[in-house]
Amino acid sequence: MIEISQSNLKLAAELLSGIKNGMPKATARAINHTTAKTKTQMKRTVGKDYYIKQGDVDKTLKVKKASWTNPFATITSKSRVLGLDKFKVTVKGGVVRAAVSKIEGYKERKGAFISNVRDFKGGSWEKKGGKNKFIPNYSDTKSIRILKRKSSSRLPLKTLHGASVPGMIGNENIIIALNNFVVKETNKRLSYEVGRLLGGFK
Repeated sequence: MIEISQSNLKLAAELLSGIKNGMPKATARAINHTTAKTKTQMKRTVGKDYYIKQGDVDKTLKVKKASWTNPFATITSKSRVLGLDKFKVTVKGGVVRAAVSKIEGYKERKGAFISNVRDFKGGSWEKKGGKNKFIPNYSDTKSIRILKRKSSSRLPLKTLHGASVPGMIGNENIIIALNNFVVKETNKRLSYEVGRLLGGFK
């Protein structure tokens, strides 16, 4: 949650007292500007601690902006646990090693192997020979997956996973870093927005 120091709020309110809706405007603008910068900072911070592409983080993020009447903004992340192929994987001598966290480093994934597979995209039921038959649909292109057999049999297989984006963002070190960034940026931006309104910029 974004917090603005009480002293800054008091000063801003005094300076904008003669401008209609001045305080709500300045506050909402400052919060929204900080939220946009925080989204970028969030991707960078996660990328510093985890072997994850910023684009994969960005896909999970959704921003809700603040308004004059509701001075609150949120950034939410929603995703499933990502497959190991989204992180750092090496194979040497038939042994698969994967790293999710840059702090924890590589770990051996016993029994794992890499394969190019087509993603399952659902399917449909069709009637053939008087019987209903499920027709699976797969992607046109193949992509790398880290797999492991569930038993000694060739099939079935399971996909190995690393971590979810919300889980990475929720790391204590990342939360602390983001909170510090938000507080600093919001207070700085509030001063800027107050100056814009006092200078006559709408």
